[in-house]
Amino acid sequence: MSKVTEYLQSMERDIARTDCWTQEQAEERASRYWAIMHDKGLSKEEITDKIAAMYGELRPVRKVSIDEHGNTVIRRFWSTERYEFDFDDDFRKDGWLQFDTNQDAWYFGVWVNPKTFRTLTYAEGGVILTVCPDAEHYNAEVKGACEFYGEGFEYIACNVEGFQQVLLGGKVEGAEGMVAMPPRLLRLQEDLGEGRRLSGSIEVIGDRLA
Repeated sequence: MSKVTEYLQSMERDIARTDCWTQEQAEERASRYWAIMHDKGLSKEEITDKIAAMYGELRPVRKVSIDEHGNTVIRRFWSTERYEFDFDDDFRKDGWLQFDTNQDAWYFGVWVNPKTFRTLTYAEGGVILTVCPDAEHYNAEVKGACEFYGEGFEYIACNVEGFQQVLLGGKVEGAEGMVAMPPRLLRLQEDLGEGRRLSGSIEVIGDRLA
């Protein structure tokens, strides 16, 4: 099992974990910690003892919530980069497709999975996995992403004066003397909405994109 597959599976196990704190419990503990640290009625020894006792209570924080659309959202932090996902063979075999945005960079990426009705966002270490209960919720999530993000770019061209993003379907201006950076890992095959593209084919369920 690849590192990415194992990581995503562990994220989904967070949904049912009972040995974790909720975000509210973690915030309550933080409030108690600072209340002890600033309690002028306690000696240094008493503060040290109380804080030491609190460390015995430590648990991982379970960051799982239900969003306004009824999807389960799991959040974690992973100090890596988007290429950890892009270059993972199991990740692609499991049905994940790159979702192009105007923010794509080594520290940012979005992927969708029409087979399992999931979406994934990586942003500067933050990993957000959205689990949709059915095709209808998944399609709404993807369409919402289309509305939220600007058009993705096919490649970036550069010259000595700086960088230029070339949008999908856009014109390359001032291309003379410029060198195109490597294209996306997967070729763009399908349109989604106005100018939106995914790296890979998209199944259609009824009149909705999946």
